Amino acid sequence: MSDPELENVEKQPEIAPWWLIVLAMALPTIITWVYFYILADYSDATQKLGMSAGKVVQFGMPIFWLIVIRRWKNDWRRPNADGMLMGLMFGVVIFAIAVGVYHGWLKNTAPMQQAAIEINTKVAGMGLSNPTAFIALAAFYTVCHSLLEEYYWRWFVFGMLRQRMAVSAAIVISSLGFMSHHVLVLAKFFGWASIGTWFFSLSVAVGGAVWAWQYQKTGRLYSAWLGHALVDAAIFTIGYSMLTAAA
Repeated sequence: MSDPELENVEKQPEIAPWWLIVLAMALPTIITWVYFYILADYSDATQKLGMSAGKVVQFGMPIFWLIVIRRWKNDWRRPNADGMLMGLMFGVVIFAIAVGVYHGWLKNTAPMQQAAIEINTKVAGMGLSNPTAFIALAAFYTVCHSLLEEYYWRWFVFGMLRQRMAVSAAIVISSLGFMSHHVLVLAKFFGWASIGTWFFSLSVAVGGAVWAWQYQKTGRLYSAWLGHALVDAAIFTIGYSMLTAAA
């Protein structure tokens, strides 16, 4: 790496071709569109199969490219205290703000109550109405899925983009890509015309930008992963409250 900005980061594998970077940015949105819109009228089993297959393809693609095609060997570093503190502080602050704003203001608003009904219907169709099942899903997304998204969006997508352009531009573009599939999910629950859809979508982009910056700053994914996990924990905490209210 000749760019001084990259001296502190992990050794990045050989640069990916543009078509693979674009595909990686578009694939999560395509999968979400298929799951939430194309398969919406199909059986719950078909929807689950479609989503599961999509996730396997999404998260498996970078590994297949780097390890099978390019024969890359892992060079990931151990976490450091400063990075973990940075991720913890960001995650705790966002957790407190999100849960506080929801219970202090948004909980009883009409858009949130309508979204709660839509979410409750979706969760029931997935067989997650039981609190134990919902908590198990929340734990998986908080711990495991957040790591997979960080590996995908920050390590792979952002990591590939920053080899082709300025780091600041790579942060913006990768974060907008990270936001795009969330727009479809939020629009499904809040509606395309809802300010909530676009406010929360932009919040996702800001979060993605912070995590990309943290990864660039620390040279490790752990900081971004910890912050991401705490944000997901906040979302599922609010989701549980919404489901309880809808029930």
